[in-house]
Amino acid sequence: MINISIYGKDVQNLLMIDGVNNASILEKLFDVLKDSNLEDMDLARVSAKALNNLQKVPDAGKYWNEGLIERLTELAKSLCDDLDGIMEVATDEEQLEIIPLRDILNAICQDVPEVLRKCPISSCGRKFKDAADLENHISRRHPDVNNK
Repeated sequence: MINISIYGKDVQNLLMIDGVNNASILEKLFDVLKDSNLEDMDLARVSAKALNNLQKVPDAGKYWNEGLIERLTELAKSLCDDLDGIMEVATDEEQLEIIPLRDILNAICQDVPEVLRKCPISSCGRKFKDAADLENHISRRHPDVNNK
């Protein structure tokens, strides 16, 4: 899965089926990461690495939805906190297993794809990072839309 998510020519096909966003692969990887426990450190590391790689595909924001990004960021931060607590009492050998997962979780938080909101006016084409900017744009540039 890691190789497919970073090197596969058809990675965008993995995320799209018949031109439709297929978030199910992202959701499934999220569930694997969420459900893996510390006994499944390798499984957690593989799913986290695949998710991190899929954050970096071209135009990643169109494959990720805001809810999934928010849940993944919260999960990564929570897992980092848990791992930090474990690191305080872990043996050197256990720390060698924990550190790579911790590094991947940090990368997930840093590489969050931006979901862009498109202006609903078909002739406009502008995109915005947050809803407030889109609303401001519409009220300034397309005031007739608000009156409908």
